[in-house]
Amino acid sequence: MSNKFKTHTVKELLALSAPMQSDLWLVEGLIPKNNISALVGPSDCGKSTLARQLALSVADNKKTFLGSSLHTSQAKVCYVATEDDEISTRAVLGKQVKGLGIGDKLEALSFSFDNEDMPTKLESLLTADKFDLIVIDGWADTFSGNLNNAPDVRNNLKKLSELANKYNCAILLLHHNVKHSEHHSPDKNKVNGSQSFEAKCRAVIELRNGNDENERLLTVVKANGLSRKDKGTTRVLELDDKHLIFKHRRDIVKGPYLAQGKAKFDETFWLAEMAQMKQGKSYEDAIKQLIGKYPGKKVPCKSWFIEKRKKTASQIPDNQTDCPDQNKSITTKNDQNGEQ
Repeated sequence: MSNKFKTHTVKELLALSAPMQSDLWLVEGLIPKNNISALVGPSDCGKSTLARQLALSVADNKKTFLGSSLHTSQAKVCYVATEDDEISTRAVLGKQVKGLGIGDKLEALSFSFDNEDMPTKLESLLTADKFDLIVIDGWADTFSGNLNNAPDVRNNLKKLSELANKYNCAILLLHHNVKHSEHHSPDKNKVNGSQSFEAKCRAVIELRNGNDENERLLTVVKANGLSRKDKGTTRVLELDDKHLIFKHRRDIVKGPYLAQGKAKFDETFWLAEMAQMKQGKSYEDAIKQLIGKYPGKKVPCKSWFIEKRKKTASQIPDNQTDCPDQNKSITTKNDQNGEQ
């Protein structure tokens, strides 16, 4: 092994061929190739269901996943399931295989229920065969050390990152967020344990429950190379209970719609939204559009906006038709609280 410090000039780097999206991403905009990523979220939000759906889609060599291009080369996956056994996995797989329409014989996806000495056993697996994706569900069960100790976490993830890069595969780690993280907007700093976990992952994706029973919200909270806009966009998913398959329904921008329960009411956000929405419109029309933009979220009522406009330096435009004595809020259910 040479002790010489290897360097590359700018000229040499710029002379390299520009990588294509298919070289960079397994799932475009979600899961990068040759690196480790994390799917995080609270318990019982469907992380394992979503990860199995991804694994089946890769193994079946599908071209898209939740609206994103899927770039496979081997169409082969190994799924490490530490929280389930063979019987429970068989039950859910039967539904998902039918839901995806890929038949009942699928040899390109294999499962392991062993969580001991993970890096060593993974290297043995990857040496013997080529894989597009390794899923570790859940990562904490394979980790020996203190989750809050940065060196312990870094050392573990360093080994996994080296394996992903050496064997040209993506490694997806399923992990939990801290308690009550769903009361706040999606945030990479809400991952349970040391901050080193988020720092070592190339991408971090958060899944959380939506406002409806079968609705889930999927947000990229970290992804090197993605624009801020792409990282701020949330995919609204709908779970098909019968087949345990998620379907991509629409995208929404990052905002208070994503926070649940005890989230702090964001006055600044709603004032800015109204200032943008109200151009040439009445409060009633602007509020209706905000309700359509943020379905299921409590939008402040007209009297609240008018009062805030008087007390603050809000840029909400003033129309002659906006006299509070002439126009009442479109709903008054929670008017005393300033919300509808």
